[in-house]
Amino acid sequence: MQGRNKDAASIFRYWGKAKPREGCIPYHLLPYHCLDVAAVGRLLLRQQKFSVGVFAKAAGLSEAALAAAIVFFLTLHDIGKFARGFQNLAQISVTN
Repeated sequence: MQGRNKDAASIFRYWGKAKPREGCIPYHLLPYHCLDVAAVGRLLLRQQKFSVGVFAKAAGLSEAALAAAIVFFLTLHDIGKFARGFQNLAQISVTN
């Protein structure tokens, strides 16, 4: 089980937002960024003006099921940022 925990911890070596400035933390970790986006999306979906009812009906899903799917995909929206090419865009040393 230790190997599995070590692999899971490796996702915390990736940055999601970078803004290197003196005296500030130069990055926001990618797993947290993805969860932040999903949380904001979930809150927006709960607001009346963002009703998914029409789309849920067209898709043959309940509103709750469609909202859950949307939140899931919002969580994954930046999965490409795990790619080496993206991570090399900023010279940031993520330490844990």
